Amino acid sequence: MADTDVEYVREVAGYLDRQMREIAEKLSNKSPARVAVLTALNIADELFAERKRGDNFKHVEKRADDMISFLDEKFPEILSEDDD
Repeated sequence: MADTDVEYVREVAGYLDRQMREIAEKLSNKSPARVAVLTALNIADELFAERKRGDNFKHVEKRADDMISFLDEKFPEILSEDDD
């Protein structure tokens, strides 16, 4: 295993540990199973939110590409001026 892989695993494990400790502090019933499940749900929620943000960005990127294509089609002289 490369050093970068080891460092990455440590970083991920540290993140998980911090998340579990944060949830445990908020619970009155701190059973390890409950903390683990709630932590997993929180991390899954973060993952879904990031994926949704990524999908939104792809949508914006496609719209921008469509607008550029439209402008290229309607105003080809603008591009030819930039090429000079």
